[in-house]
Amino acid sequence: MARIEQDFPESGGKGCLKVGCLVLVALVGIGSLVVIRYGRSIGAAWTRHTLVKAIDRSHLPAEEKPGVIAHVDAVTARFKTGQVSLADLGMVIGRVSRGPFFPMVDVLLLDRNYVQLSGLSEAERAEASQQVHRLARGLIDGAAPIEVVVKVQEPIVVLPEQPGAQPYLKRRLTRSELEEVLRRVKAAADEAGVADRVEPVVIADEFGKQLEKGLRDAYGAARVPANPEPTADDTRDAGPTGGSPDDAEAQ
Repeated sequence: MARIEQDFPESGGKGCLKVGCLVLVALVGIGSLVVIRYGRSIGAAWTRHTLVKAIDRSHLPAEEKPGVIAHVDAVTARFKTGQVSLADLGMVIGRVSRGPFFPMVDVLLLDRNYVQLSGLSEAERAEASQQVHRLARGLIDGAAPIEVVVKVQEPIVVLPEQPGAQPYLKRRLTRSELEEVLRRVKAAADEAGVADRVEPVVIADEFGKQLEKGLRDAYGAARVPANPEPTADDTRDAGPTGGSPDDAEAQ
């Protein structure tokens, strides 16, 4: 029986959610102290550094991380210019962490980590990928409930024997396990009424949309602050990989 050989972190569907919650705590707590002590400019650099660090440690696909970070840069630039408050920035990030974005990512990783590395034929992989993107679209658009991801992952979740250890996904699947996951994916997308064919879901693009939605909820559609043009100060404050608390201390 064919098995899938792959190499990716053993993290279950809730890993990214925990990262998002930790980022929210850091932004609202330590971030406010940085702003008070060093001012908004260094506070923005520190906030960006914190977010980028969380993104780098997440299980987002490596090729998607630069696009996600670009959206972080746009929002933290608004914070730096005073268009967005620290509390509202924390609220927006918190909503993203609790919303459908990370469950959508977990579904898309089924395609990347299993389907594309499987022994399925090219045509079978293409069809399976389309079903995965259908469910991802249903999740991010709110047609499919977040809870459906747990049901989809159920056949491939490993429950550790150690007390307190987090469940994780199997590294290798039999063909029958993969087919069962894909059957659940298609059933969930069908139940949500997602179209038979959808455009591929781009993680970075959807992250940007979720941030904008959060800002609209916070400020109202007519008052969403526009992205400011980047300045030399932005580059100097943030640095190539973002400012850090150490940078603030040095200044």
